[in-house]
Amino acid sequence: MLSIVAEASPIIDEATRSVGSFLIELALVAIAAIVGVIARKGHKLVQKVHAQLVPNGGSSVRDSLDRIEDRLSFADARAKVLLGASNVALLEADPDGLLVTASPAFLALTGRVSDDLLGNGWMETVNSNERPDVVVDWRSAIEHRRAFDRTFGVTRLDGSIVRVRVRCKPVHGSEPRKKLIGYLGTLIPVETH
Repeated sequence: MLSIVAEASPIIDEATRSVGSFLIELALVAIAAIVGVIARKGHKLVQKVHAQLVPNGGSSVRDSLDRIEDRLSFADARAKVLLGASNVALLEADPDGLLVTASPAFLALTGRVSDDLLGNGWMETVNSNERPDVVVDWRSAIEHRRAFDRTFGVTRLDGSIVRVRVRCKPVHGSEPRKKLIGYLGTLIPVETH
């Protein structure tokens, strides 16, 4: 009889344990399936296959997925609270450079509503004299997956212009793929006209 037991280290953060256990479970299920196929084909070395999965003290794959989902929901809620409480104008763009989140401070700075700024809408707020160069620089940063750091004028809804320094950095996933997840950045007013 083959018995496989997987248990995550208690030192590792719960979210990591859940992900790690889930991946271990998937690997063990795959191993059990392969060994099971060998057994079904009558291989003399394998008479019986038994896989016992014990992630995080015996919870199921569903329990592991639920814990991962709970941790992600909490992290999302925490980020929204911090975003709303910050006086700094923050932005989040997807891997294609389209704005997906604008903080309340960003909205207050421009005098616009979120829907006006999402996607490429924020580009309409860039001072018309500077817009072509800013758009070229932004698209170049996105294309080359590099940081964007530029000062330019933003036209507020009331027609006044505020000069801002926009700094965005690419955010990558964890090892080993380091896939580009998106961009996070700030808008800091440097002077108002």
